[in-house]
Amino acid sequence: MPSGTFSHTAIVSATPASIYSALQQADTWKGIGPIDERTHLSLADHVHQLDSGERDLRCVECLESECGDHAPRPKNMKPGRQRKYSNHAIETAVTLGMVFRLASRQTEGFLRSLLALLNLDNEVPDHTTISRRKAKLGKVTFYENRHNTPIHILIDSSGLAVHVGQLRRPPKSRDYRKLHLCVDEQTGEVVACELTSKRAHDSSRVASLLGQIDNPISSARADTAYDTNDVYEALENHSPHRCPKVLIPPRKRAQLASGPAGSSQRNRNIAAQARLGRRKWHTESGYSKRSKVETTFHRYKVILGPAMRARGLAAQRVEARIGAKILNAMTALGMPDSEMIG
Repeated sequence: MPSGTFSHTAIVSATPASIYSALQQADTWKGIGPIDERTHLSLADHVHQLDSGERDLRCVECLESECGDHAPRPKNMKPGRQRKYSNHAIETAVTLGMVFRLASRQTEGFLRSLLALLNLDNEVPDHTTISRRKAKLGKVTFYENRHNTPIHILIDSSGLAVHVGQLRRPPKSRDYRKLHLCVDEQTGEVVACELTSKRAHDSSRVASLLGQIDNPISSARADTAYDTNDVYEALENHSPHRCPKVLIPPRKRAQLASGPAGSSQRNRNIAAQARLGRRKWHTESGYSKRSKVETTFHRYKVILGPAMRARGLAAQRVEARIGAKILNAMTALGMPDSEMIG
């Protein structure tokens, strides 16, 4: 055997120590520099863990392609085989499970039955794959910006229950997640979404929600929990050439602030509410339209359920974004026209 090379067939029948000895005779491996003992011993251990028949097949197909003189270096050096199902397939399975309120095992069976009715022999991801891959889907796109026109947004948050285990006595203060939504007033679509723990304050997530919106903002409505200077500042700094109209009811016993220009709209809301009264200010200012975001939360909990299915926070955030995508898809199909009577 010439210097600087090694025999692939010798690796098949050799021991881990002899494999490293043979590989050490080569000056380089795949042109990446001196041989690393730890790398080749792990490769040899992997070879000897295989059955004899599988070992022959794997060594002929894999080692010759991996260790060839002109073979490119693998891009993914992490252990484990390549993914079999795309992210789109996993997202579709999670979507069906959320719409029909199915557990992971039920979702797997539902997909198998559906493909059988369609006379298709496609493979279906098992329930463990669905649960494991759901947390790795990342930021699922749920809103498509079709027109770069100014929008009127409605901001609010609501709680979603989470699994706390099989307890004989439920805790007095049950844990939950906060779902923060930003809804387009005219279309009813969810334009921004975020899921946090129950300790996150509502006003602290406004800047993050506005970061998901590319359209200019004409006006914004939110409840009293968002009556802070940071919220007014974030809304006014969102669009460089447009200052949106902010309608947030002032807190009880709120006082006029002097100084920064960012509090001018808050001062205006305080003075208008003191002059007209809270109920009349809600009607005349247009703040009452904020009820549409409450309708969105009602739709979410009625259609998808009032509790999270996933256990981990990463998977729960993916679940929330997929839920917003489901609501937007149903909104695009059509919404009822409601009129006040009496």
